[in-house]
Amino acid sequence: MPKFFILLLLAFVAHAQEQKRVAILNTEDDNAPPLEYTDLLYLTEKLREIALKVLPENKYFVMTTQSIIDKMGSKENAKKVCKEAQCVAEIGRKISVDYIGQARLRRFGGNLAISMELYHSARGNLIGSFTGESKDVSDLLVVLNKEAPQMFGKMPGAFGGSKVHSTSVEGGISGMQKTAAYEVDEEKRYLVNLSTEPSGAILSFDGEPSASCAKTPCKAELREGNVRIKAALDQYETADTTVLVSRNNQNIVIKLKPNFGVLEIKPAYLDGIGQNTQWSLSINGKPYSLGEINLSQNKYSVKLSHECYENVAFDAGINKGKREIFDMANNITLKKGGLILSAEMNGEPASEPVFVNGKQVGETPFSGSIPLCAKIEIGKNKEAVDVKLKYNEKIKHTHKSRLPQNDGECKVQSSVAIINTVDDSESPIEYVQLNSLTDKIKLTASNVLPSKCYTIMTTQSIIDQLGSKENAVKIVKEASTLAGLGRKISADYVAQARIGRFDKNLTINLELYDSKSGLLIGVISGSSKDISGLFSIINEQASIFFKKLYQPQSGGDCKGQTQNSMAILKTVDNGDPEIEITELSYLTDRIKLAASNVLSNRCYAIMTVESIIDKLGSMENAKKVSKEAQNVAEIGRKISANYIVQVRLGRLRGNLTINMELYNSKSGVLIGSFSGSSKDVSGLLSIIDKQAPILFKKLYSTNAKN
Repeated sequence: MPKFFILLLLAFVAHAQEQKRVAILNTEDDNAPPLEYTDLLYLTEKLREIALKVLPENKYFVMTTQSIIDKMGSKENAKKVCKEAQCVAEIGRKISVDYIGQARLRRFGGNLAISMELYHSARGNLIGSFTGESKDVSDLLVVLNKEAPQMFGKMPGAFGGSKVHSTSVEGGISGMQKTAAYEVDEEKRYLVNLSTEPSGAILSFDGEPSASCAKTPCKAELREGNVRIKAALDQYETADTTVLVSRNNQNIVIKLKPNFGVLEIKPAYLDGIGQNTQWSLSINGKPYSLGEINLSQNKYSVKLSHECYENVAFDAGINKGKREIFDMANNITLKKGGLILSAEMNGEPASEPVFVNGKQVGETPFSGSIPLCAKIEIGKNKEAVDVKLKYNEKIKHTHKSRLPQNDGECKVQSSVAIINTVDDSESPIEYVQLNSLTDKIKLTASNVLPSKCYTIMTTQSIIDQLGSKENAVKIVKEASTLAGLGRKISADYVAQARIGRFDKNLTINLELYDSKSGLLIGVISGSSKDISGLFSIINEQASIFFKKLYQPQSGGDCKGQTQNSMAILKTVDNGDPEIEITELSYLTDRIKLAASNVLSNRCYAIMTVESIIDKLGSMENAKKVSKEAQNVAEIGRKISANYIVQVRLGRLRGNLTINMELYNSKSGVLIGSFSGSSKDVSGLLSIIDKQAPILFKKLYSTNAKN
């Protein structure tokens, strides 16, 4: 073979090795119906023609449709590969081409829209892309002639959009062929800082995720040039953008568009009424908390309810990226009830000023509409009116007051000891909060009790009586009864509050005793979601509570009989599992409260738990007697109680049941009873508060008959 032909063959082989294969896939139309096949084929051929003009022949080989089909085996296999491939770059790798591109058609606003993407097959990098639109297929050629040269011009060694023709010259050396030097086909890379607003989005680069930059903010190494970045975040539209990467430490910030709107509800309370109870909010029947709520674009039905206010309902249309604000201050109305109020002073009708939430609204006799949850007071000293209003109903009430003994003149001044509040739970509230409750009780006693008749002992004076703080703590802990503690510190009267837990709420039980006789003068019992609610209970009830020291209870005449003893046994739960002991104790306290409010302490002495145990010898013996007794009346006789009460809990069809019985211990006669059921333990309280006072009032009618 002549040497010339050998050199020519080697040059041809070297030339073929240097060429990069470029595949332009058939243009696809995603619409229905699509364009004619001949139109789509013409657009594809136009793209190949532009590629041939822009790309140097010695470096790039633009494949024909038939050569692409040959690579895939057949036309049918070509369609199958294109359908199953995840991306265009994957097809490029399957047919072993260096670069691959494809155009796709869609419809936008009645126009034809074309988009073209060109990828490096091995790396999957987006080399370039363009989009455009026209009214018809003919005008798409204008888009291709304008945009395609610039896209192909981004490829290494391209002419930048037009062929460069060398100008012929006369003479000199020409036709020289030389093998090009080896160049590394690798793009330059930069370290960039990526962030999104808001942060936390998941990123991908040219369709590939990055392990080092999974969520924003983060850093990533990206190739130089246009990089396609996608950012996805829950409740936000996915951002799909192309960014030009050109330097190290480049900051790239992608702002995400919210896929939701915001409904903001501003809570309000008129004159502070009901602010200790939260509004209940439901949107399309689903509960939400007040404040800013993210909702998808739609129309919603919103409902607000509160025990002290009329229900509020409205529709809210929510749009993406928009905020709707509902200010409750201008849209709420207090629930009201009718009140017909009279006043008596020492049994005589009296005209007294009436106050609602601190503002005078008239004087007795008074009638008017009052907010359901308002604070009602009467008289110059603003005594709390113990009346429960009913929604849209009329209530008649007479407030009875008595002047202090001998108009404030007392023969002997009595001492009152307020013992530090105790929290019986396993996780007690802070010591400083317990002290605050104790101080509040002392303040109420000081405001109510005439100073000429009663002196409130200080904490220090109580400690002095017991010798030291350490000794005081020990004696308080070991005292068998609160009245016994009062006798140790030489107090005529003694009171103490105890904190517990009931149905996830805080409970308070405050008892006031005559130290000498051990007589229970009064009880306060209530529950609240938080410590602030306990202060409200003290504010509302403690003034009435301390007035019992010098205002004998009404509600029956003993008719010369001696004082009767009343034993209220601890509530028993026969269910399995039992409810917590703190909740059982609170139910017992509420029954004791009902008895204290109804029964005159001149006629009935309510026995303490400690005095009942003392009568039976010990706690163990008390449990044994309760277990072995044939009936409750028998226990009453053993502890020398004239009357005895016991409450038992059970279960019926998934509900809690309650049964309370009141017996005459001597005769064993059942004076009265009540029973009821509830879905939860809170419902049992409602049954006790409603039925127990009616039951205890039967004692007066029973004694009258006897």
